[in-house]
Amino acid sequence: MLWRLKKFCDEHELDDQEIDDQLTYWENKEYLKTLVTDVNVELNYNVWRAEEKRYNVEARRYHADNFLKYYLHAVKMGETKSADVGPPIPPIRRDAFSLKAFTQKKT
Repeated sequence: MLWRLKKFCDEHELDDQEIDDQLTYWENKEYLKTLVTDVNVELNYNVWRAEEKRYNVEARRYHADNFLKYYLHAVKMGETKSADVGPPIPPIRRDAFSLKAFTQKKT
C-alpha cells in the first residue's frame, strides 16, 4: 500500500516524506488529502480568502505609494465615473499651442 501513497504524492506534487510510518494507510491518505488544496474545498476557500486579503492590503499600499500613476491609469480606463458626480466632462478640443504661430500673430 505504500506505493499507492507514493503515487498519490507524485500525482499531487507532494513530498513522499509526508508519509508517516506510524499511521495506517487510510490515516496517511486523509492526511495527504489535507495537503492538497484541490481536494479539500473548504481549505481551498480559506486559502483563497487569505490570499485575497493579502492582495487587497498590497493593492492599497501600492495605490497609496503610486497614487498619480494609479489615477492616470483609472482615467485612461474610464474608471473615474461616479454616481454622485456623474461621468467625467470630456475635454474641450483646442488646437495645439504653437509658439511660432503665437509670436507671428499680429496684434
